[in-house]
Amino acid sequence: MRSITRFRPVMLTAVTTVLGLLPMALGVSYDFFAGKWIVGGESAAWWGPMAVAVIFGLSFATVLTLVVVPALYSLTANLHNAWTRTVRSATAPERSPE
Repeated sequence: MRSITRFRPVMLTAVTTVLGLLPMALGVSYDFFAGKWIVGGESAAWWGPMAVAVIFGLSFATVLTLVVVPALYSLTANLHNAWTRTVRSATAPERSPE
């Protein structure tokens, strides 16, 4: 399967989650009853660090998913192909010129 097939869903999921967690990480909320924005508060003190951890963890996992895993897969496939060529050339019977 081509990696470009998975790029769009992975990026959409990561970006929407990070953008959704940004207000929580920054400590900004909206009080619907009072009709005003609140910066800081108890919820920001409790949930802010968790939001920051999720944002950085998700960003790191996205980079791993889109860059590192395909690169390692390609590396192992290339090493396997090189090993197979080496073994075949070493075990192939030599042909004498006729």
